[in-house]
Amino acid sequence: MQKDKYSTKLNKSCNFKYYSPDFEFPFEKVTSVWILVFQEDWKLICVEIDRWIDIPGGHLHIDEAPIEALKRECFEEAFIEIKNEKLVKVVESDYFWTEKEDLTYMLFYIWELDKKHDFIKNEESFARYELTWKEFLNIYKWDKEFLKNVYWDYLN
Repeated sequence: MQKDKYSTKLNKSCNFKYYSPDFEFPFEKVTSVWILVFQEDWKLICVEIDRWIDIPGGHLHIDEAPIEALKRECFEEAFIEIKNEKLVKVVESDYFWTEKEDLTYMLFYIWELDKKHDFIKNEESFARYELTWKEFLNIYKWDKEFLKNVYWDYLN
């Protein structure tokens, strides 16, 4: 089993700053990647994980590039392959410390669905769903306004 690039503690508070994709950040400080994957019918691929229904994503492994992590997480969690990525948001976090050199980054992408494989329940995820944007936002437990902005930025 690969080790995550950074270890985390659940329920630790932190501050986020949101940036556009042209924001310059140190790639070596990227800790996680998240993705909105839309099918041709504009339904969103979602997964049921231990906390709630969410979008595919997760932490980078040591020496793993963000795009590699996205592809891995999509397959591990949703059994999908993706194409035509577009970075939409960069999120700066002071989760580990507040000094500039200790800040880390999460990347939010939107991709198209390339191929869907049969879903197999596993330790990463319990189910895969195909939801409309409205259905997803009605059940999503994290920052809905942030995800709305990610979606809006993609459309514009």
